[in-house]
Amino acid sequence: MLMRTVILRQILGRAVCLISFITALLSVPAWSKPAPQSVEAVVAFVNVGVIPMDREVVVPRQTVVVRDGRIAAIGAAEATVVPQGATVIDGSGRYLLPGLADMHVHLEGRENFGDAPLFLAYGVTTVLNLRGFPKHLVWKKEIAEGKLLAPNLYTSGEFVNEPLETTPEEVQREVIRQKNAGYDVIKFHEIVSDGRYVTSRGLSRPAYDTMNATARQIGIPLIGHTPDALGLQAVLDDHQSLAHSGVLVALYFVPSKSLPTFGVLSFISLALMLLFCLILLVAAAAFRLRHTGTSLKPETTRAVLISACAVFLVVLWPGYGLLDGSLIFLLAITAVALLIATLSLAACVFSLRSWRSRAGRAPVRVAFTLMAMASLAFTLSLAYWVPVAWRASDSSLEALVAKCARAGI
Repeated sequence: MLMRTVILRQILGRAVCLISFITALLSVPAWSKPAPQSVEAVVAFVNVGVIPMDREVVVPRQTVVVRDGRIAAIGAAEATVVPQGATVIDGSGRYLLPGLADMHVHLEGRENFGDAPLFLAYGVTTVLNLRGFPKHLVWKKEIAEGKLLAPNLYTSGEFVNEPLETTPEEVQREVIRQKNAGYDVIKFHEIVSDGRYVTSRGLSRPAYDTMNATARQIGIPLIGHTPDALGLQAVLDDHQSLAHSGVLVALYFVPSKSLPTFGVLSFISLALMLLFCLILLVAAAAFRLRHTGTSLKPETTRAVLISACAVFLVVLWPGYGLLDGSLIFLLAITAVALLIATLSLAACVFSLRSWRSRAGRAPVRVAFTLMAMASLAFTLSLAYWVPVAWRASDSSLEALVAKCARAGI
């Protein structure tokens, strides 16, 4: 029964994947089309429910006649003539729809596309493989010749990036080589070897520009990740298509170029705050400092620390983090940041006064001063984190989408 279903799905897919009402599947006109499949001369799907996919409707009791892989006639079952000698498939109680396309698969590690019948069984008649090797070109040829039961296959070649290609000349040669070898698309991605990323700095701006310009010049689409070291403007300037919207996180929402600097500053200052706060609490217990006059007040430092920890817990908590985007979250994180800034400044002022009045023991004053400096450093880091959080707001998202739309991405 399963084999019968698979064969029926294959006939359905090959017969209708190029019909006129599925132009969405052919929305990238620059891509080369596979060679015509070997099909029955005439196939008629009788009394089938047609799902046209260009509107939300099922057209019942239709007969669809396919000749040489293209729709020759479609109409009410009782009024549409089935040509003599046609292969008739009774569609009663079944549905006919355009072949689906899975536009992001990875076929490495699969032997001879062994799971291809599963794609067909679920109605997927076209796939785009986004990391290809010479064996995938062999599969593509066998599919086109009808020797391999599988969806129509488009494929990229190996990823293009440093260290495999570094200079503009090397990038240009590789893009042209892949086009001439028969690959359908160029994939820009960090190089992966034995399951780990070996790309370190990525392509230079001249090499990145050359990659995009060469692909456009010779007529092969380019898709992939973002050049994190070059920034969003490089992607907009070169109109590069993206394989995932998520790759914009490192480029725009939490820029990877500045993240290490501010991330290290934040966590080191937070650790120092914890250390010096602990010292102050121990000192307060040992010397019984009181809340009068110019006595030191560990409670102030504890408030600063608790506020800082609250910010980080909210920011990093799964499901709520930096890119939550809700107005309540953004207002909350901004309010807590302002509280931290106020308490940090107060701690600095109090530290200066304690030195002038020589209140408390010198080691305690030193610890409190370092605590105040750490809290101030943490406050400076919030000048990075708070705007980053606001980048996920509705208005910022709309601005980013508008930029990508203007760039044709």
